[in-house]
Amino acid sequence: MTRYIALFNHRDWDSLRALLADDVKLNQSTHPIRVGSADVGMFFSICAKLAGVWLAPAWLEGREVIAVFENRLAATPNYFMWLEWRGDEIRFIHDYKYVHYVMADAETNVGASGIGDRGGGVT
Repeated sequence: MTRYIALFNHRDWDSLRALLADDVKLNQSTHPIRVGSADVGMFFSICAKLAGVWLAPAWLEGREVIAVFENRLAATPNYFMWLEWRGDEIRFIHDYKYVHYVMADAETNVGASGIGDRGGGVT
């Protein structure tokens, strides 16, 4: 999860695409489910156009998730994502951008290291 976050914050879209399983799925509630690394890889092309989006590690109800900030200076995340892994490959991305009520009801614990280090760089 930390590598995904670091690659995203560094805007290393090709390395993120390389993490996708061939049969990966992307679920965004208001869009049809995307299937396959080529189709889901387009998600990163869209993300590349959103300069202010920043990720941080977080916990939501005991599950490790990714807090998504639409502004690097924001104190609280706008929404979250949850990744399912198979070995070293991402097999499912659950993106809750369009489900604002989920974030409103969520008690998310955002990792301090993710918020404080907004300078980029991959570890």
